[in-house]
Amino acid sequence: MVGIDCNIDRIDHLHKNIDDEQMERKQKDLEQEQLLIKKYSAVYRSANEQFLKAITNFIAKAKGPEKSLESILKEALEFIRTYSQFKERAIGLRDHDGLYRFKVIAGFDNEAESATREMVFSADDMKDIFTYRPINICRTAQFHLSERKSYKQGTENTFNRPDLLGSERKHPDDMIEGDYIEIPIQGKERDLIGWIEVSGPADGKMPKRETILRIEFFASCLVPIILLLT
Repeated sequence: MVGIDCNIDRIDHLHKNIDDEQMERKQKDLEQEQLLIKKYSAVYRSANEQFLKAITNFIAKAKGPEKSLESILKEALEFIRTYSQFKERAIGLRDHDGLYRFKVIAGFDNEAESATREMVFSADDMKDIFTYRPINICRTAQFHLSERKSYKQGTENTFNRPDLLGSERKHPDDMIEGDYIEIPIQGKERDLIGWIEVSGPADGKMPKRETILRIEFFASCLVPIILLLT
């Protein structure tokens, strides 16, 4: 009987070990599952994921039959403000006569906005790197430095504070009056449909690379909408 009792004890101990191992595996499996659910939960969306979701929503709303191109472009300026914090924003397009004009403007004072709306650019103007001397940044954007006077003589009133043009840049990463960034809106084979222009960041500093890349991506998303409505 002693031998039988010992065998029973061994079996019970073996069952207990198996049960413990199974419980441990189940616990680890549950912990792994919880980690994955938390890691990929919508509650923990990254900034980039939130940005992509916002673009998806923007495009979906732009498809509404009641939407005009002007209203969509105005919403685009608000979108840019939200995801870049640029106070001064504008979008220009190529008209049917082949000339380029600003269509929507935000953050400019009345005089600067009126003067900007009067500006007209030819295709050659848009490609003129000798007068404007821009610096290529990121993928397609161009940074225009105030020191290079990236504007034609007589158009100083298109800036909010023309009296500050030519001011000293106190820190290399300051963004000052006269600085602006252009992001092209390009169709097939880099056909220039229009452009986005931004300046005057809220913190007064040159934007991060990620900020410009986001605007570049957003510009590409505007292409089919613009082509459809022009």
